[in-house]
Amino acid sequence: MAAFSPIGFKTVYPASKTFIHSFSRGLNEELRDTNVFVSVVNPGAMKTNPDVVSRIEKQGFWDD
Repeated sequence: MAAFSPIGFKTVYPASKTFIHSFSRGLNEELRDTNVFVSVVNPGAMKTNPDVVSRIEKQGFWDD
């Protein structure tokens, strides 16, 4: 989900996700007339370490 929103103090991370999202969609368009399809998966937040878990849980279900 980082591809859709800037994140303060972690600017490069969401920017790189935005690039992958945009590049994949453009590549899929270029390959439209072939048998090659390019998909992008945009998973939500992943609980990877205690700091991340704490931030995710503070946001709540709907990111209030």
